[in-house]
Amino acid sequence: MKSRIVGFGFVGIVILATVFPLLSGRRIAFRDASHFYLPLYDYVAQRTQSEWMPLWNPLDQTGLPLIGESSTAVLYPVRYAIYALPLSAELSLNLYLVFHLLLAGAGAAWLGRRYGLSGLGIVTAAIAYPVSGSVLSLCCNPPFLVGAAYLPFALSALLGRNHESTHRPSSPFIAGLFDVSLGGVSMAMMVLGGDPQSALHCVLVVIAAAVASTYQRWRQPEVDSFHVQWRSHLWHRSLVITSSSVIAILLAAPQVAASIDWSRQSDRTSQSHQRNDIYDFSIAPWHIVETLSPRPFGHPFPINRRISKLIPGDGRMWTPTIYAGVLVGVSLLFYRRRESGRRADFFGWLVVCSFLLCMGHFGLIWLVQQVPGVFPDADSSIGGLYWVLNQTVPGYDSFRYPAKWLPMFSIGAAMIAGRWLTTKPNAREQTQLLALAGLFLILAAIVHVVRTYWDHNLLSHRTPVPRDEYWGPLNLPQAFSLMRASFLWSMLMLITVFAIRRWQQRNDAKTPSDSRWSKRAGALLVTVLAIDCFVSGHGLLPTVSIRQERSIANRIAPETFRATRTLRTQNGAWPERWRRSDSPDRPLQVAASERVAWFGRWHLAEQQAVLNSMVSIRSRAWADFWNEVTRAEATMPPTQRAELWKSIRRWLGVDMVSHVDGTKAVASDGMAFAHVERRKINDAAFARVTPQWKPATNMRAIIESLSQSVVPDIPFVAIGDSKRNTEEDVVSREPERSIECRLSQRARDRFAVHSESGCLLVRSVFQDGNWQAELKPAGEGSPRLTPVLPSSFLNQAVFVPAGDWEVTFEYRPWWKLPAIYAAVAGIVIVVTLPLIATVLRMRRLGDC
Repeated sequence: MKSRIVGFGFVGIVILATVFPLLSGRRIAFRDASHFYLPLYDYVAQRTQSEWMPLWNPLDQTGLPLIGESSTAVLYPVRYAIYALPLSAELSLNLYLVFHLLLAGAGAAWLGRRYGLSGLGIVTAAIAYPVSGSVLSLCCNPPFLVGAAYLPFALSALLGRNHESTHRPSSPFIAGLFDVSLGGVSMAMMVLGGDPQSALHCVLVVIAAAVASTYQRWRQPEVDSFHVQWRSHLWHRSLVITSSSVIAILLAAPQVAASIDWSRQSDRTSQSHQRNDIYDFSIAPWHIVETLSPRPFGHPFPINRRISKLIPGDGRMWTPTIYAGVLVGVSLLFYRRRESGRRADFFGWLVVCSFLLCMGHFGLIWLVQQVPGVFPDADSSIGGLYWVLNQTVPGYDSFRYPAKWLPMFSIGAAMIAGRWLTTKPNAREQTQLLALAGLFLILAAIVHVVRTYWDHNLLSHRTPVPRDEYWGPLNLPQAFSLMRASFLWSMLMLITVFAIRRWQQRNDAKTPSDSRWSKRAGALLVTVLAIDCFVSGHGLLPTVSIRQERSIANRIAPETFRATRTLRTQNGAWPERWRRSDSPDRPLQVAASERVAWFGRWHLAEQQAVLNSMVSIRSRAWADFWNEVTRAEATMPPTQRAELWKSIRRWLGVDMVSHVDGTKAVASDGMAFAHVERRKINDAAFARVTPQWKPATNMRAIIESLSQSVVPDIPFVAIGDSKRNTEEDVVSREPERSIECRLSQRARDRFAVHSESGCLLVRSVFQDGNWQAELKPAGEGSPRLTPVLPSSFLNQAVFVPAGDWEVTFEYRPWWKLPAIYAAVAGIVIVVTLPLIATVLRMRRLGDC
C-alpha cells in the first residue's frame, strides 16, 4: 500500500509540474482552448446557474440548440462541479484541464494494473500517457482531452481482465457486471464531455480485439473444448460490449438525442461526399520520428520554428509532437511480439493500427503518387486505414480529423513501455541503444553544419520561407538550433537508458536470484522518463499571464454598443506585421486580440449575439447560405456587394458591425494588437409583421432576391393555398388600401400583434423543428398552439389571424422528456449492477 501511495504521488507531482503554468496564474493561448472553449464554458456555466437544463443558444448565428452542439458539455457532471466553484473563467478552465490530465494518468494506471503490469510498469504508463505530446496537447481542445481521460477506463472494462491481472480473481459473471458499469459510465462521460468519437473508437477497437481473440482461441488445437471456449468467449465479450454501449446511451440520452436531432440538419451529414475537412489534421508518416526525439521538426510558437512546413504535404499541425519520452520510443522499437504475451500483442497491434489511422489521407495511393506522374489526380487517401473506416462504418464520415486516433496510439505505447521496463536487458538491445545514440549525434552534427553554413552565407535574407498569420515567418536559424538540441537531448537520454540497463545486466549476472537490482534499475528508468516528459511537455503549448492579458484587452478594446445582432467583418483579419516579424510576446498579442475581436466565441463573454460566429456544428441551411453568398459575390462589383450585405443585415436582424482591419494595429506596451472598430447601424429589426409572403424556394433564389433590393425581404414561407401563398397574389396584387399591422415586443419570446387581416410574425431566430408558438386573444378566449414555420431558411414565422393577439414562442424539443426518463433508468442500472456484483461476491467468498 505504501509503495502505491508513493507511486501515485510521484505521478501526480510529474503531471502537476509539467502543467505548473496553469497553476500559477497563466492560461493556454493557443487554438480552441483560448478563443472557443474559454468563453463558451463560462457562458454555459452562467446559463446552468439560472436554468437546470438550458436548451437554446440565442447568441450564435440566428440561434442554435445549446445541447445539440455536443462540444458545449452542458450536461457533463465534472464541468458542473468545477464551474460551480467561485473561480474566474480562466482558472476554472485550468482546473478542468488539470483534473482530466490527472484522470488520464489514473486511467492508464488502472488499465496497466488490470493487465498485469508491475508497480513500476504501472507508474511508467501513468506518466507516459497523460504527459505524452498526443494527450498533453489536447489541453488546447478540452472535449478531446475528456475523451482521452476516460479512454483507458473504457478499454479496461470492455476488453476484460487479463489472466496476469493483480486483481483478486472472481467469476466471469461478477467481473462482467463491474465491467459493464465501468464501460457504460466511461463512454457516457466521453459523450457528455463533448467527444462521442472517442467512445465510438473504443467500441470499434474492442470489437476488432474480440474478433481477433475469438479467432485465436478457435485456432488453439491443444484445448480439448476449444469450440465451446471460443463461443463462450465471443458471447461474453459481445454481451459486455453491447450492455456497456446501451448503458452509455441511456446515461447520456439527453445529449445523444439532442446531438442526433441537430446533426440531422448538419452540413456534415448531408454533404459528406463533398466535404474537404474529413482528412484535415492527418499525421504525416515522417512524424513517427517524434517517438524518439521531442522536436525533430522544430516548434511553431512563440517563434515560428516549425521546419516541417517545408516538407510538401506536411499539412495542418494537430500537436507539436507525439513524443512521450525516449523510454517509450525505445520500447516500441524493441517491441517483440513473441516475447510480450497475448495482451501486449494486442497493444502492439493497437499502436500500429492507430498510427495508420492517424495518417488519414496518406493512404496507399499517396505512397504510389510519390512516383512522379503516377495517379496525380487520384484521391491520396484511398487504401489508407482511415479511408477504409469511412467507407465501411456507417455514419463515420460525419466525423473528421484522423489525428483523433492519437490517444489510442499513446495508451498502447504506454502499456508497451510499462511491459518493456520489466524485461531483462540483453547485449543486442544495448548495441542498438548505442547505435541510436550515435545516429542522433550524427544528425545533430549535420544540423550544426547546415546552421553554420546558413549563417555564414547569410541565406536567411535570401530564402523565401512560409509565413504564419499568427507566429510570423519561419525562423530557420532558430529551427536548426532547436533540431540540434532535440537530437542531442535524445542522444543523452539514450545513453542514460543504456547505462542503466547495462548496470542492471551486470548486477543481475552477479546475483541472479536478487531482484532488487531490477527494481532499482526500473526506478531509475522511471525517473529518467519523468524528467524527459517534463522537459518536453513544459513548453509544449504557449501560455500567457491571465492578469496581463485581461489588462491589455481592456485597454485596447473599442467602444461596444448594445445590439440585437452583430456582423463580424475583416480586412486581412490580423495585423500584417505579425506575418512579417516574430516576437516572444506573440501569444499575448494573439490572446488579447482574439478576445477584443470577438474571434471564436469571445462574443459570449460580452453577451453579444454574432451572426457569423464560429460553431462546432453548423446547419445545412447556414452552409447553403454562405455558399450562395460567396457564389453571388464573385460576379458582383463592390457597390452591388455592399447593397447585398445591407439587405442581408435587414433580413437577419443585424444592427452592429465589428470590423477587424489587418492593415492597421493598436500599439500597447510595445506590442502590436488587432485593430477593431464597432459601429451601430439601423438596418435591422429582430422581429416584424408583414401581410405578404412568397412561397418557399431555394437559397439561391433568396440571395438573388436580396441582391436586387435593399428593403427588407418578403419572407419565403410554405403556409398553404388558403393563406395566399402564390407569387402572383403577393407580387402582382395591388390592394386598394394598405393593411395595418402593428407589433410590440413584450419579452424576447413574447409579442403583441394587431392586424386588420391575417399576417406573418417573422423573427430572426432559426427554426430547427422544436420551436412552438401559442396564440392568445387579447380579450376573452383560450390560447391555442400554432405551428412555427421556417422563414427563408434562417428565420422563423407564425401566421397570426386578424385581430389582437399575444404570441409566445417556446423551445420544446421532442426528445426532452423521453431522454430524461432514459437517463434516470441508466442511473438506476449503473447503481444497481455493482450492488448486485458486490452481494454475489460476498456470497461467493462466504461459500469459500
